[in-house]
Order: sequence, then structure tokens, then C-alpha cells
Amino acid sequence: MYTGPISNGMLLGMPHKGRSALIRELSPDVRRKLAHIASLGAEQETRKAAEHFDAGRRIWAGTRLDHAQSLSRLAAELTGEPDGVFVVEPIDSGSVAAGN
Repeated sequence: MYTGPISNGMLLGMPHKGRSALIRELSPDVRRKLAHIASLGAEQETRKAAEHFDAGRRIWAGTRLDHAQSLSRLAAELTGEPDGVFVVEPIDSGSVAAGN
């Protein structure tokens, strides 16, 4: 079991296979707490994206939405079954703001 320091930022910065392996090593309590923090972060990023969008800053809004999506996927990965953590692969469709 992994007992070193860990954060959602560290997990997001890892390649998917390495992240999945590390998540398997985390205790259920740590995974639950990290997933909760990730979901709160996704909510905040979505709110900030709406503010940017309303102000006409579509690229900034897209960047915030991309980060919210990453946090939501991380939360889903963290709440997967401990004996078979599923990996949510990114969709290679580009940024939400790519149409600007």
C-alpha cells in the first residue's frame, strides 16, 4: 500500500497506466477523500468557466471546462473497484474552445 504524499495534481500529471497502478495502491479512505476533493474542484472549475463564458472569454472558459473534465474523470477513476480500477481514457477531440 502506498503511504507517501499524494494529491490530485500529482495524479493528473501522471500517465494513465502509472496513475491507475498508483490508485490501486491507495487505501480506500484516501481514494474516497481524493475523489471528493476532485469533484469539488470540478464544480468550482465549471462555475469559473461559466463566469468566463458570460464575460466573453471563451478560450478561458474552455480551459476551465477542460480542467473540470479532467477532475471529473479522476474522481471516477478514484471511485472504481479496488480489485479492478477502471481507467477513463481521454477523448482526443481537442479543447472545448477549439472552435473559437
